[in-house]
Amino acid sequence: MKKGLTLISYVACAFVFIFAFSINVFAACPLGPDVTRDLHGALNIIRIVAPLLVIGLSTVDAIKALTKGDGGADMKNVAQRFGKRCIYAVLLFFLPLLVDQVMQMADVWDANGTCDLEHPTSNMPETE
Repeated sequence: MKKGLTLISYVACAFVFIFAFSINVFAACPLGPDVTRDLHGALNIIRIVAPLLVIGLSTVDAIKALTKGDGGADMKNVAQRFGKRCIYAVLLFFLPLLVDQVMQMADVWDANGTCDLEHPTSNMPETE
């Protein structure tokens, strides 16, 4: 477990340094419109799939435990795995929201996940 956390911390530090010292950080769309749209879509998919996986996998585990015969001992393991999965699902649900907020603060994308950071006002007349 400690090895995994170390790897995650190294990747996070590398991402921060690359992003902080990049020349194109303050460009209009530093990741490009296609990558930005795809990344925003993937984050939204993670928010939907994580709770569905918890429900599906926990249901399968519970059915397996009930069909084995010794339900008491197996159901205790199922309950422990369900608790861990719920914690992971909550983390996977809020991680995309955190990434979305960071990307909005860094002006990588707007609230809709696009590179259109300047919104034209409808009250202003167009000048030609």
